[in-house]
Amino acid sequence: MQPMISILIVEDDAQQAEALRLQLLDCGYRVAALADNGAAAVEQAQSLVPDVVLMDIVLPGRMDGIEAAQAIRASCDIPVLYLTAYADDEFFLRARVTEPYAYLLKPSTSREIQLAIEIALYRHRTEREARAVLEKAVAERTAELEQSHQHIANILESASDAFISLDNNGCYTYVNAKAAELFGRKPDELIGRKIWYEFAEGVGQPFYDACHKAADEQVPVKVEAYCLPWERWFEYRIFPSRDNLSVFLHDITERKAAEDAIQYMAFYDTLTQLPNRRLLMDRCRQVLSSSARSGRLAALLFIDLDHFKNLNDTLGHDIGDLLLQQVAQRLTSCVREGDTAARLGGDEFVVMLADLSKDGDDAAAQTEEIGEKILASLARPYQLGVHKYHSTPSIGATLFHGHQQGIDELFKQADIAMFQAKKAGRNTLRFFDQKMQDSVNARAALESDLRCAIEAQQFQLYYQVHVDSARRPLGAEALIRWLHPEKGLIFPGQFIAVAEETGLILPIGLWVLEQACLQLKAWQQNAYTRDLILSVNVSIKQFQQAEFADQVKAAIQRHAINPGLLKMEITESILLDNAENIITTMNVLNKAGVQFSLDDFGTGYSSLQYLKQLPLFQLKIDLSFVCDIAANSNDEAIASTINAMARSLNLHVIAEGVETEEQRQKLLDIGCTNFQGYLFSKPLPIAQFEALLMRCDRR
Repeated sequence: MQPMISILIVEDDAQQAEALRLQLLDCGYRVAALADNGAAAVEQAQSLVPDVVLMDIVLPGRMDGIEAAQAIRASCDIPVLYLTAYADDEFFLRARVTEPYAYLLKPSTSREIQLAIEIALYRHRTEREARAVLEKAVAERTAELEQSHQHIANILESASDAFISLDNNGCYTYVNAKAAELFGRKPDELIGRKIWYEFAEGVGQPFYDACHKAADEQVPVKVEAYCLPWERWFEYRIFPSRDNLSVFLHDITERKAAEDAIQYMAFYDTLTQLPNRRLLMDRCRQVLSSSARSGRLAALLFIDLDHFKNLNDTLGHDIGDLLLQQVAQRLTSCVREGDTAARLGGDEFVVMLADLSKDGDDAAAQTEEIGEKILASLARPYQLGVHKYHSTPSIGATLFHGHQQGIDELFKQADIAMFQAKKAGRNTLRFFDQKMQDSVNARAALESDLRCAIEAQQFQLYYQVHVDSARRPLGAEALIRWLHPEKGLIFPGQFIAVAEETGLILPIGLWVLEQACLQLKAWQQNAYTRDLILSVNVSIKQFQQAEFADQVKAAIQRHAINPGLLKMEITESILLDNAENIITTMNVLNKAGVQFSLDDFGTGYSSLQYLKQLPLFQLKIDLSFVCDIAANSNDEAIASTINAMARSLNLHVIAEGVETEEQRQKLLDIGCTNFQGYLFSKPLPIAQFEALLMRCDRR
C-alpha cells in the first residue's frame, strides 16, 4: 500500500486554511501541518519534508509567500503551488524566480486542487528522475565511458545547457553542441586546448576558484558568475572525478534580471521610481545615527498634494498617476545630494534632509529654504496629456537630532504640521511645535473619554424654558451635558465638535432622542405639562443616515407620544451637502407630525431657494443679533427683517439669548413674542425645571 501524499498548507486565514484542509482530506491526501506565516512554513517544510507545499502569497510578518517559497526551494526539493487571490503582474514576476509548479486562484474547487497537485507531483517526479539520471551519468562518466559513451553523448548533445569536460590541466576533453554554439567554435577546434587560454576573457575568478575547489576537495560546486564576453549571467555546476571536471553552464540571465526587479520593487515605488516606505525607513535610521555622531540636525518634510482626489475623480487615475510622476521628478530636482525624496503612497511624499546646521535656527532656515523651493516647484503648471493642470502642496516639517525621537514620532510630528498647513489655507509650509502635539493629545484623550461616556451613559439633559409674551411656558430646549467622573460638568461646546468629527454624534444623538421621547411621555401624564413642546438639536450626520427617519418614527411609536410635541432644531449648514436628500428626510418626518425649527438663522447658508422648500414650523433669531439689539440699530433691523420674513412665510419666530428686559421689549416692539434666554431661566436639570414650571403655573 502506497503512503498517502502529505501536504503542507501555508495560509494565514484560519477559515480558508480549514476549508482547504477539508478539501484535501476529501481528495484522499494527508495534511502534514498548517502554517500561518512564512517563517513557520520554512521550518515545517524543513522538519516534515511534505510531498507538496500549498503556499498563500500574501502572508503576515517579514516573509511573504514568495520569499518563503524561495527559502523552501533553496533547502528542500519540494514542489510549491501558489494559492492567491491576486492576478497581479508584480506577484507573478516575483513568483517566477521560485519556479512554481502551479497557481491556484482562491477559492478553487476540490477537483482543481487535486488536478494541480497530481500534475505537480508528476512533473516533479519526472524532473527529479531526469536530473538524477543526468547527474549520475556525469558523475560516473569516466568509469562508464567505454560502455555508455554513445548514450551519454546523446543525452549531453540534447541537453538545453552547455556542457564541457575538462581534464586536470584545464584542457577541453568534451564540448557539447550547446557549448560549441556558445563559444562560436567547432568542438574539434577546442578539444585538447586549455580553457584558461582559449577562453581567458570569459573565465573569471569565481569560476576559476570553483574549479579548484571541486578538484581539490572532490565535491560538487555550484557558482554564479557574470560572463563579460557574452554579457550574461551563468550558473556553473561542476562535478569532479579523479581526473576530470564535468561542467554545466546554465544561462540564468533572465532569473537574475527578475531577482533585480524584485529587489528594486522591494525598495522603490514602481510608479515614481522614488524610494518607498521601506527604503525611507532604512535611510531614516542611518540619518538618525549620523546625526547623533556629527551633532548636525536633520529634517523630515511631509508633503501632501492639495485636492488630489478631485483630479482623480474628474480626469481619472491615469491622469493622477501622470501628476504623481511629474511631482516626483520635481521633488528630486529640489533636494540636495545626500537627501532623500520618497513616496509613501497615494499623494503623500516625504523629503528627508540630512547634514543640516548644528544650530537650530540655522537648520530651520535651511529647511524652510528647501521647503519654499519645493512649494514653488510643485505649484508650477503641469501638462498632463492634453490637460493643463495646477496643483499645490501642503508641507509639514519637523527638525530632529540623533535619537531624541523615534522614527514613528517624527512622522507623526511632520504629519501634524502638514495638517496645520492645510488649515492655514494650503500651499504653505508649517513647522511642528509642541503646542500642536499637546492639542492632538488632548483631542485624542477627549475622544477616548467620549467613547467611555457613551458606554457608561455619563450624559444628562438640561432644559431651558421657551416662553410667550406673557412669560407663560410653551416648552423647552433639551441641552446635553456630560457628567465626567473626574472633570465634572462639561458643556457641549467642549465636546460636540469632536463627536461630529469622529461620528460619535450618532449614538449621542440617538440617546438624546430617546431621552426626549421618555420625557414627553412623562409630561403627558400631567395636565400642566402635557402640551409642552420639547426641542432637540439634530446633527447633519444624523440626517445623512438613510435610516434616520425610521429611527425617529420608531422612537415616537415605542413611547406612544404625540409627534407634534417633538421639535427638531437644525442649522442652515445642514443644507450645504446633499440638500435634496435632507429635505426629503425632513418631509417624511414632518408628515409623521414632527416639527422643525431653523436655529441660528441669519448666520449661515441663508438660501431662500431652499428655505421655501423646508417643512419648517419656526425660525430662531440668533443670539448674535439679540445681545446688542437695544443699542445697535443694525441688529434691530436684521431681527425685524427676520421676523417679518417669517411671518410672510407663515412661520413662528423665537429669539434666543434674551438676557435683559430691554432686549425683550425691543423684540416685542418688532413683533417677536416668543423667547428663550437667561432672563427667564438658565438650562436646568429636570427636577429644577419642573419646579420652575410649577411656579409659573401658580402665577
